[in-house]
Amino acid sequence: MIVAFCFFVRFGGQLAESRLWRVAVYVGCAIAIAAVSVAGMPKNITGGTMTYILAIAAVLYLRSTRGAGGMVALVFVVVAIAIGLLMEFRAILAYAVVLLAVRYGVRVFPRWLAFWGGIAAVIAAAWLAVWFFSNLYSSETAAVVRQWIEAQTGRRVESGREWLWPMILNTVGPQPWFGLGSGVLPRDFLSTDYSAHNYYIQTIMQVGYVGLGALGLYLASVWRLLIGVRNAAAGAFAAGVMVMFCLHNITEVLMFQNGLTAGLPAWISIGLGIGASVKACSNSKA
Repeated sequence: MIVAFCFFVRFGGQLAESRLWRVAVYVGCAIAIAAVSVAGMPKNITGGTMTYILAIAAVLYLRSTRGAGGMVALVFVVVAIAIGLLMEFRAILAYAVVLLAVRYGVRVFPRWLAFWGGIAAVIAAAWLAVWFFSNLYSSETAAVVRQWIEAQTGRRVESGREWLWPMILNTVGPQPWFGLGSGVLPRDFLSTDYSAHNYYIQTIMQVGYVGLGALGLYLASVWRLLIGVRNAAAGAFAAGVMVMFCLHNITEVLMFQNGLTAGLPAWISIGLGIGASVKACSNSKA
């Protein structure tokens, strides 16, 4: 994942200037989306993978700093929502809207506010999600939110996370700084085949708060690069993909483990967005 990300940060701009390479990527994305749609993977992984593959094509189209950024982002959101409805993966609807908001926000807000605001929003969302599921049956506020969500969506909120997350965190409690070991999964101490269904909790479980801190520094460094290219169409869009991907990992394990079919295209689209934006900006100054 990191190798793919770094490769496209370094060489994505040069590759994007080749018309043959762009056509090959567009065709490859179309073939990949078709293949994923019939691969028989879980619907949430299928929907996420298709969305992030589509993001690669969108970022590549936005390689120039001029024009069409807003319309391309809007079309992406509409298609992502359609994918979410077809795959019955409704969370992607919210993630897609977040992408649109972030793309706009990073271009409008001052640099420092865009940087720290994005980090604060992801941390707050992660904390609220863990609090909500962990207190689903013990908090009146969580109960009210749960009833509202079920009334709006017609679907149950319970997904197993309401018991899985508290049990993982309670198990890690005696050794929170370094976790239980890099290869540990919930099935090693619980009678379940589930992953943690939260990449950040899985990180705490395996390598503790020290590992989570290292992950946070890495993600913040990527976010800093994206804020640096926010005035380019591809850069602003990739910033939206980054926040969407970080939020997606609050309820799934995609970033560097498990759902790699979704994680890899996400990191490629982010890296390509940075690389293409840097190249486009340097060309405009030449």
